[in-house]
Amino acid sequence: MSNPVKQHLVPKAYLKHFVINPLDPEMRSMVWHGYKTDHGSRVEKVSINADKLKMANFYTMPEDLEDPYWVERTFSNVIEPQYGMIMGELGKEEAFTVEWKATMLGWLFYSKYRNITFRKSIESFLKWYHVGTTFSSSMTEEERVALKQDIEANAAESAKRMQIETFENAELISEFQAAIGSKEWIILKSRKGKSFITSDEPGFSINEYIGDPANLNSLFAGNVAASNYFPFSPRYCLLIKPYEMGTPLDWNVWSRDPQIVIASGADIDYINACTCRTRAKYIFSQSKEVVQEYLKCM
Repeated sequence: MSNPVKQHLVPKAYLKHFVINPLDPEMRSMVWHGYKTDHGSRVEKVSINADKLKMANFYTMPEDLEDPYWVERTFSNVIEPQYGMIMGELGKEEAFTVEWKATMLGWLFYSKYRNITFRKSIESFLKWYHVGTTFSSSMTEEERVALKQDIEANAAESAKRMQIETFENAELISEFQAAIGSKEWIILKSRKGKSFITSDEPGFSINEYIGDPANLNSLFAGNVAASNYFPFSPRYCLLIKPYEMGTPLDWNVWSRDPQIVIASGADIDYINACTCRTRAKYIFSQSKEVVQEYLKCM
């Protein structure tokens, strides 16, 4: 078995639900994707297994002599296949099992902590911290340049290790599940002529009580004011929002099933615009016209 050196940033198991036509042998592994370049917007078909949607050794741990590729293998063989069950039960639009809710919480956790924005945020903090604590006014310019290069190289590797450590952090997983599970879950369903898009960093959060677009974040948030969105497919999107004041204290994802609600056209536009703004680089849809429409938000 070859080593998975090129590693998916967006799971194929997830993107397959946005393919152009699952019944067409030529289109069932292709999605439309849009992105910005210095020369304008681009809209192209791309395979969900394309190299441009991967990064070499993003999760590889060379110091793990037993299997440096264990993270990518775990995602590919254990976690990502669960999305089929998630979508299968969702498509029935019936009562949701405890297994479905638990699996969905796990999927949301890994979607949050595996993305590139989380890695970059750790790396940026490490660079800022080490520059602030190691630079001195007595250094020559050459010494500063050499030290900065060393800090940047070390920060990248340290950020990778710290990100991967979160995948097995039982306390963090428990805190995430408690916070996200305490909110109201609603399944938004698209309507004729409108569909949900996704990005290379699926899902986002916003502190809607404050109403400030600056609070839009590509990571999920468990704080009281935060609402979280996760597009399942062009047909469905999960909204996780604070309960209204006066709601019984024992209401949560375990005691209440998510309601299924037809989303308004305005809500779909809002969610898709936020998806565009919280992408790392790409947005995805089964429709070329939809990608072209929302590229205006980028």
